[in-house]
Amino acid sequence: MGEREDSPKPRSRQEKVKGIGWNEGVSAKSEGVFGKGKLLDKGKGKAMFERVSGSVKVLDKENVVVFGFPFYLLYSIGNFIGVNDEFDAYIVVSFASVTLVLSIGETIEEVTDSGFLDTKPSLAISLIGNDFPMQVHPSGIRHVREDGRINEWRTPGKKTIVKVGYNRLQAVIELSGRELIYFELDMTGQLMEVEKHEMLGDVACFDISLVPKGRQRSRFLAVGSYDSTILILSLDPDDCMQVLSIQSVFSPPLSLLFLELLVSIGGEDGADHPASLFLNASLQNGVLFRTVVDMATGQLSDSRSRFLGLRAPKLFLVIVRGQHTMLCLSSWSWLGYVHQGQYLLTPLTIGTLEFAATFSSDNCAEGVVAIAEWYFTSSWYCKIASFHYCKYRRDENQLYIFADDFFLRWLTASQHVDFDAMAGADKFGNVYFVRMPQDVSDEIEEDPPGGKIEWEQGKLNGAPNKLEEIVQFDVGDVVSTLSKASLTPGGGECIIYGTVTGSLGAFLPFTSRADVDFFSHLEMHIRQEHPPLCGRDHMAHRSAYVPVKDVIDCDLCDQFPTLPLDL
Repeated sequence: MGEREDSPKPRSRQEKVKGIGWNEGVSAKSEGVFGKGKLLDKGKGKAMFERVSGSVKVLDKENVVVFGFPFYLLYSIGNFIGVNDEFDAYIVVSFASVTLVLSIGETIEEVTDSGFLDTKPSLAISLIGNDFPMQVHPSGIRHVREDGRINEWRTPGKKTIVKVGYNRLQAVIELSGRELIYFELDMTGQLMEVEKHEMLGDVACFDISLVPKGRQRSRFLAVGSYDSTILILSLDPDDCMQVLSIQSVFSPPLSLLFLELLVSIGGEDGADHPASLFLNASLQNGVLFRTVVDMATGQLSDSRSRFLGLRAPKLFLVIVRGQHTMLCLSSWSWLGYVHQGQYLLTPLTIGTLEFAATFSSDNCAEGVVAIAEWYFTSSWYCKIASFHYCKYRRDENQLYIFADDFFLRWLTASQHVDFDAMAGADKFGNVYFVRMPQDVSDEIEEDPPGGKIEWEQGKLNGAPNKLEEIVQFDVGDVVSTLSKASLTPGGGECIIYGTVTGSLGAFLPFTSRADVDFFSHLEMHIRQEHPPLCGRDHMAHRSAYVPVKDVIDCDLCDQFPTLPLDL
């Protein structure tokens, strides 16, 4: 890991810095366009880190509900009482083996009489027909009627449902064994099985387009296969489940989403062009693939692709400005929407999300409820005790400490690095990274309720497990803030720090062993051939309190051009 610092020149030692600002948003000149990250020195003795980007700013993050065990899917639905409900009333969370229904009001409360089967995970939750709830679980489809009666379709034999696609009037499920079953809502409001279809290859994902206005059904079903192909199937009664078109892609598709948009406004006569139907596919290699679907024949054309992140995007349909838009969740979050007749795909100023669903309430008519992390692990620090890793047991309302640092520190700043690692800085100028041992992390993941942690005992009033120190470096000044940022869209992340005297620095991880070897030897030779003017050993300076570990001082390497030519 390399460390780089940019220090201003204050007029006097008494001149203080008001603060380090973090600015993200959209400027008038860069809407929908990527910006560039840069370090700015604004005035003498005042430092600011500013990232100018073409991002859509997320205005509010209000209520946070924390669970002590993993959850996988998220839905929001209305009040079960009619099609004219203006706001959503429930949030449904699907866990590994159960389903939790939360009522949204002045407080968030669990609902036990919703009619859903809460002893199984949910593959899909939706309101169909006249806003009556439908739950798809591995063993069948559960449909709650207006009078409270429950109609349930069960899977044949020992087969289970593995995937589902749906809209307000139609649903398609895949059973184990590559079998697709198509359902429609009849005139009486019941889901009726219409057609079965055996797929030749393994199905990766599928999606049904929304029902057009004035129509009884949607015509198109898109099916993605692990052989890197996308099929468009017909849902019309005359040619149900017949292949209309085939599209080959670069990598297996993992998520599909139909999106009907008005992408261009006004021709020469000033009239609006008709809406176009787009099929969006997230590929395993992190690329978003988009193609236009002919609304008459189902043929695909005008294909385009764009790299979104290091992991396959997950696609969700959300509402923005009263129109359907696409939310893409990869290593960065993106929003696909129409602005002034042009389709834009713009990053959002929020962290990494796992799942999302559109949500409407009286406080926020157009919002999104999302899952930010798979697991909740709390960590905190105090003045003399560094980091503690805890597990929350909901049934006992207790926090159990299962790992802590072996070195007590007086911390001034901290930053979450990844699931197992934390970065911290103390008042003596030390910046360090700690990581939970891999075997301890695996043990915690295998025990979501945390029953084993309760009985583990540490030594000398400490935790039963100790964190591993992976980085240690003395920056020579009191660090007041730490922040994780990516200076370029899709680029690697680094840790930015600011100090009380106005200095800015960055810890950047090396990506190749060749770079590590080169800069390690360069630093070693400069230490020997170009000692500091004050005579203090460089290694002793960077190890003032704790020995330096796995950090290369790029400020020292920057002195290479000043070395004599005869060296």
